[in-house]
Amino acid sequence: MAVKLVKYSGKLRWMAVTYDKIGSDRIEVITIHPIDRELIENRISRDRWEKT
Repeated sequence: MAVKLVKYSGKLRWMAVTYDKIGSDRIEVITIHPIDRELIENRISRDRWEKT
């Protein structure tokens, strides 16, 4: 899972990308969707996600 602030539909939005690493040189994107900053913080504070 990766999360980044990007320009999307003319606005700055947080986007979440779920991906799978295949071997040492390939990444397959599974899904991309907008996500609220509040939801990101909740998942980090409840130890569901880890901030790196």
